[in-house]
Amino acid sequence: MPRSKRDKKISLTKTNRKGLAWKQKIIEDIRHCVEKYPNIFVFQVQNMRNNLLKDLRQEWKTNSRFFFGKNRIMQIGLGRTKTEEIEIDLYKLSKRLTGQVGLLFTEKSKKEVLEWAKKVLGCGICSQWF
Repeated sequence: MPRSKRDKKISLTKTNRKGLAWKQKIIEDIRHCVEKYPNIFVFQVQNMRNNLLKDLRQEWKTNSRFFFGKNRIMQIGLGRTKTEEIEIDLYKLSKRLTGQVGLLFTEKSKKEVLEWAKKVLGCGICSQWF
């Protein structure tokens, strides 16, 4: 019997999927940063423009690390439940990862980061810091 030519699924994209190895590397990087940096901040991004985020990363490159990506992958890196967490109470932080958010791992104090965040809020990049 001849094959039907109706309703064939055709994918028009030429991009490759990100595999399991890429996701595992992000999880390992997050876990390494939890051990390396004493402070972690979750921030919500309003204006996800590449140039502005690039400037932020350059400004904080020496003693900080930014993570943007799929929230599920970042949650797995921090630990989604109390039994999975790597450090105490990190599962509470992973529950805050919803919407357009990012993680900031830094050596700077909370006061310095919040002062810097007020300056950034004026630019309209980040709206909330936890």
